[in-house]
Amino acid sequence: MGVFTEYRYVNTADRDMWTDSNVGLSGEGGEHRIMVGLRWSFGAPKPAPKPVPVAAPAPAPAPQPVAKPAPKPEAPRNYLVFFDWDRAVLTDDAKAIIQAAAANSKTMAVTRIETTGHADRSGTDAYNLRLSQRRAESVKAELNRLGIPSGEIVTRWKGEREPLVQTPDGAREPQNRRVEIILAK
Repeated sequence: MGVFTEYRYVNTADRDMWTDSNVGLSGEGGEHRIMVGLRWSFGAPKPAPKPVPVAAPAPAPAPQPVAKPAPKPEAPRNYLVFFDWDRAVLTDDAKAIIQAAAANSKTMAVTRIETTGHADRSGTDAYNLRLSQRRAESVKAELNRLGIPSGEIVTRWKGEREPLVQTPDGAREPQNRRVEIILAK
């Protein structure tokens, strides 16, 4: 059962009209209608019962993302060992650097260790070449002492030909008095 109300308004758009027999009509053409009623439906199906709310199961906790472990930073492959002026004797700092290079060579895929001796420009070319050789040989001897076989070490010397810092002839530059150690694959 239901109660309803309805409102309608009818109006003619053209107030002058003609019939089929050519008779003209004119005038006001609007009408308002209001209806109120009661609607009773016979034989209608019974309304469905309202659904009873059922508690939804608690959602499963979202799986926690597994953090990938950060990749280990690769150990350095290049090392620089510095020397005092006109010396091929290893300092304590130099020994610590060589020890780190030797330890890393044992944990990395290293096929050979390259040592290259250098000198600054404070002596003659021939003297600096021999000095850079003695420096490279002292680094090789320390690597041997730390367990690196001589067959895995390639030793070179350049004298004053490849300075790290460009200087005029005769200049004493500490950064040019060095041995480069390269852990090669």
